[in-house]
Amino acid sequence: MRLGLIGFPVSHSWSPRLFARFAERDGIPVRYDLFPMPNVSVLRSFLLANPDIVGLNATIPHKTAVLSLCDALHPSASRIGAANTLLIRRNDRYGDGMQITGYNTDVGGFAAALCRAMAEVDSELAAAVPATRGPADSMPAAPGQAAPGPAAPGPARILKHRRALILGSGGSARAVAWALRDLGISFDQLVRATPEAVDSTDLTQAWGDPASLQGSPPIPGAFAGARRFTYDALGSVPWEDYDLLVHCTPLGMDPGFAGQRLPIDLSHCRASTLLFDLVYTPEITPLMQYALDCGLHVCGGIGMLEHQAEEAWTIWKSATDAESDTNESPF
Repeated sequence: MRLGLIGFPVSHSWSPRLFARFAERDGIPVRYDLFPMPNVSVLRSFLLANPDIVGLNATIPHKTAVLSLCDALHPSASRIGAANTLLIRRNDRYGDGMQITGYNTDVGGFAAALCRAMAEVDSELAAAVPATRGPADSMPAAPGQAAPGPAAPGPARILKHRRALILGSGGSARAVAWALRDLGISFDQLVRATPEAVDSTDLTQAWGDPASLQGSPPIPGAFAGARRFTYDALGSVPWEDYDLLVHCTPLGMDPGFAGQRLPIDLSHCRASTLLFDLVYTPEITPLMQYALDCGLHVCGGIGMLEHQAEEAWTIWKSATDAESDTNESPF
């Protein structure tokens, strides 16, 4: 099975080692290549020239642009307005002998990694709460009974992460927004563009009537209802209100954006705040280091990468297993 990653840049990607691990575990021969692709418009011609490719991951900056090149969208991609996983089927029933179906595994990947990170922070906060003694602790022991010991550390300050700020507006930010909605976490957004320019992607421009989509039609407005702040008005951001900050831009990524970070001031954040940086290389990004210096909790993007890759692997492996069934649905 031949797979790969399209994006620009891609040389930093850990995906080849992840899929090599999956292949060894499941006993499936796999070749996974990195394909630097500055312009995604060449995707279909590229795939026609490489007929053995059955699956591709898509990364920055192609997660939204790739939608217009797909023949079908799984509900996970049409709902979000971004795709990071492509299934390529070779069948003469389609015009050029090829059908590209777009999926999005970022939502599940982020949600799984976030829940794990939240649990770790919650445990740290719970452990930091000093043992307290309730009214019963001051009462003398009843005849024949041992005196009560100190109360166990309680959950009085367990972090619930019910208010988040998304830093960014691209395909990854859309996935994060939907994951937060699914988890019941309210969020605001910090963007470079004016608020009116965000969420401007309209899939009907590429697809026509949304009802013609295979799977569910796109649900507009991943950021609907969120307050939006721009970088020229950082003073209006209520940093102290957020339990969770999610960084969804490539700044800090090595290579290409190494050493860079957003021009934000985290000194007003609560010490219980978790910064989740979707960038996974380097292990500690400049933004994560700054957050640590401010006393915040941090989580890098490697956990999300692993979870979303496992989901993509399942899609490709299942499709390959069912390849002999020509009536198999892409969903």
